Amino acid sequence: MKGSEVIQAKRHGKRFYGSLILLAITVTVVIAPAFTPVTITHGDTTITITTGFIAAKNGIGADPSGFFSHAWSDPTGEHGYTTIYGLKLGKWMYRIDDHEDPVTTARRKLPTTSRGLIHWLDSDNFLFSRLAAEEMVRRGASAHEILPVLLTRLETDDNGYIQDALEKIYKKGAAHSIYLLTNAVAHSNAVVCAKVIEILQELGPDARPAVPALIEALNRNSPALQLRSAYALSKINLQVQAPIPVMVNLLTNQSIQVRAGAACVLGEFGPKAATAVPLLLLAVQNPDVSLRSMSARALGLIGPAAVPATPFLIQNLDDKNGEVLMWTAKALGQLGRDAKAAIPRLSQMAESDNDEIGRWSIEALGEMGPEAVPALVQALKNSKGYNQQFAANALAKIGPEATNALPAMLEALDDEKTGVVTRALKVLGGMGPAAKIAMPKILELMRDEDESLRLRAAQAAWKIDLPKAQVIPIMMAALKDHSDTHLGARSIAVKALGEIGPEASAALPLLEQEYIGNDPRSHSSLQDDAKAAIDRITSASPSNQSDPLDR
Repeated sequence: MKGSEVIQAKRHGKRFYGSLILLAITVTVVIAPAFTPVTITHGDTTITITTGFIAAKNGIGADPSGFFSHAWSDPTGEHGYTTIYGLKLGKWMYRIDDHEDPVTTARRKLPTTSRGLIHWLDSDNFLFSRLAAEEMVRRGASAHEILPVLLTRLETDDNGYIQDALEKIYKKGAAHSIYLLTNAVAHSNAVVCAKVIEILQELGPDARPAVPALIEALNRNSPALQLRSAYALSKINLQVQAPIPVMVNLLTNQSIQVRAGAACVLGEFGPKAATAVPLLLLAVQNPDVSLRSMSARALGLIGPAAVPATPFLIQNLDDKNGEVLMWTAKALGQLGRDAKAAIPRLSQMAESDNDEIGRWSIEALGEMGPEAVPALVQALKNSKGYNQQFAANALAKIGPEATNALPAMLEALDDEKTGVVTRALKVLGGMGPAAKIAMPKILELMRDEDESLRLRAAQAAWKIDLPKAQVIPIMMAALKDHSDTHLGARSIAVKALGEIGPEASAALPLLEQEYIGNDPRSHSSLQDDAKAAIDRITSASPSNQSDPLDR
């Protein structure tokens, strides 16, 4: 064969093999996807190729040009990114999904040894650092040999991954190594010390062995560390009172922020911090918003010893700042009947156009006893939205002492608005036997067409005068209807049975059905209510249940 023929033969051979490769590619990326998706993975990128009929007139393929593209970030927040490309070929759509998933790719490379994880932890790649910290947390107490290394990395923990990992590892059972954190409280680097104290704070009572070290930290010449140590001690062991004089001293610090922080911490110690009241009285009048707010909060938590602050707190009810108003109203409520001088101003605020201000004021009035009843009755009539329910709750909380509200509640029972009647029933039920005069009307409401209203009336009736044995069957009957429209009635019944307590034991099978959630339409809140009711019925201990209308 001549040389030219050989060259020509080689060219034909290359064309032949090139055609085979092209055919293979065509089969792989064009024909094969018609039968099954083709997936190609390289590094962080996964490409999926599919071919299928265009079934819908809208969406992919609707573009007249026949070309489609769409991109979005991964909804899981895992740094993924996807782009879809589509090409319309008659009735077919040729589609390529280009998905970048660096997290999944990195997880495939995740080291299995402690040394390897530490190496990743020190990586400049924040994703590697995060995944290494997460793996250490997953190992939990078994990762205790890594704890000393993690502590040495706290100083450069800009993303907070290491601090978070340490906290979670200790919570998962590494308390036997608490001494490592205890020793680190005295670290010369203030950043490391602060982060260690925060971890101990989150561990709560489990960090009791660290109490001596935290008390020692109160003597460091750093207001920031003193504040952190004192706050941590309040969460670990409130019986330790060493932080109180240190915090009182910080109330005279030149820094407004330090003084506000000290007031905040003193509030955590409640009545034990009574020695701080004189300085807090000055602080609550300071022009700084944060200092006024935290001082009011502390005075409320300290309680009776802070009653002399009442005039200054009332003065702050005219403040324009929402944070100051909130903590001031809460503080007056915590001082309760001793702060009844605030009732006139709180009464005005209860009808505010600002829903939050109205709620704070109403809740404070609810703590001030019978003298606040007229103000709450007005709020029940004139306030807006949910604040009317808050007013009803406040009156019900005052209970038998709220009988001044009886005339207004009896009148409300005849109102055309179901909400008004329901709130009146709430208040009357709270009064108990003192509201017996309302029983004829309540018994009439127990025959109303509105099932929820009937149940509310029954709920009030047994608290006033009706034997529980007559109410229990009514509530049990309500639990047997599992229709979607009946959810509100079931919620009322569940709560009422829980309030009745052990005498409602016949309802346990129905309540257990609600709790187990056999009905696919069951709502988790209703299951929680059912569990609370079961606990109340099966034990004589009081329940902290709240009325479903309160939510």
